[in-house]
Amino acid sequence: MPKSGMGKKMILSINKKIQTFLLKKNSISGPLRFVGRENEQKSEYQNHMRALFEKEGNFLLTTGLGLPEEFLIPVRLPAIIIAGLEMMDHFKKSDMPVPNYIIYQATEFTAEINQIEVTGAKKRALIMKAYLREYVKKTHPDLVKYIHFIFGKDVPDMKKSIEKMDKKLRKLAQGNKKISTDLDRLSEYSFARNPFRSYERAIQYAAGNIVYNGGIEDYPFKKISKANTIVLIGGRKEKRFFELTSLFSKNTKRKIIPLICQAGESPTYYESKKGDITSSEQISEAEIKKMPAMIKYDFELLIKDCKDIELLKKIYKKTVESDLKIKRI
Repeated sequence: MPKSGMGKKMILSINKKIQTFLLKKNSISGPLRFVGRENEQKSEYQNHMRALFEKEGNFLLTTGLGLPEEFLIPVRLPAIIIAGLEMMDHFKKSDMPVPNYIIYQATEFTAEINQIEVTGAKKRALIMKAYLREYVKKTHPDLVKYIHFIFGKDVPDMKKSIEKMDKKLRKLAQGNKKISTDLDRLSEYSFARNPFRSYERAIQYAAGNIVYNGGIEDYPFKKISKANTIVLIGGRKEKRFFELTSLFSKNTKRKIIPLICQAGESPTYYESKKGDITSSEQISEAEIKKMPAMIKYDFELLIKDCKDIELLKKIYKKTVESDLKIKRI
């Protein structure tokens, strides 16, 4: 128990920061939830956050994006970053230090794993980057300076590190039931999208995620941030990647806090087979109502965030549907 009013005030302040961190109050996109099922794991993250805020330590937010196989880029793409933007906005309004936010796509790595033609992949990456950047600029202009969009050639080449992690995963999977199960589940998901070499691709993709998410000592984005705590934000499909990253990060000096947001139940970076919107002409309340629940949620979140469906149309049309020549990344 605190011995003074000052102690109580400090605890209340820290609790407020944790509430803000998890978007539990006054949130359009929260609450965020911890990766993992065990109460012990949740308690561990809570304790780490408490220590983080007591010391006024800095942390980094990150979201990694996949790559659409076709040239169609869903209108709902920005939905996956809204939780991160909202967290930053809450911190700013509460006069707390605003964390940096890295939104990245390991374009060449992802294209190679999924057998996507690289030149087209780079062009799509540039369009996605332009769309996300314009969205943030128009909807959260005061946060622009804290956000780093890293796509294509700007992403550090971590090929050697990924190859080492690939070998380590294969070896550990032989005796570690958790890792073996995770890789099997990722393989099933990979097979559903593309049956070719699904298990091999699942391991390679898992290795890449661990490396780029901060699961090794040599963090790819260390030039941008030297924060020793990285908060991973993603949709439900990222859960196993986040768990593996958290597991391997225990061998580093870095702390990983994986959080799952409610957006992106179906990844926002490629068109959902169950129904989606990939044209500004389709953006309307009537069309959104026709969408499956998980897709509809992403659109409802976007409209709440930008507060104007017409603004969303303009942003998408200006960036994704623009006639401007796209330079290679």
